[in-house]
Amino acid sequence: MIRLAWFSPEDYDLLLKATKSTDDFDSNFETWHAKAKKDVMKIVAGGQRIAKVNVDVKAFKKWCKEHKKPVDKESLDLFITLPPGE
Repeated sequence: MIRLAWFSPEDYDLLLKATKSTDDFDSNFETWHAKAKKDVMKIVAGGQRIAKVNVDVKAFKKWCKEHKKPVDKESLDLFITLPPGE
């Protein structure tokens, strides 16, 4: 199963404000969401299952601070693999 970070429009905006890594993320929610939906369709069409992980950006930022990690895609990819509250 592939875990995919999923955002509300508000949380995506918070993510963009929190990161210094502008190359890691699309510049707005609409662009990210359109690409994410296409990615989901491709993955599912390829026979794999997806788990959309709703990201609470405030919790993600807190986790990054506690673990001395930057707010970037690499940290996000790790964060969405963790059990809730980890």
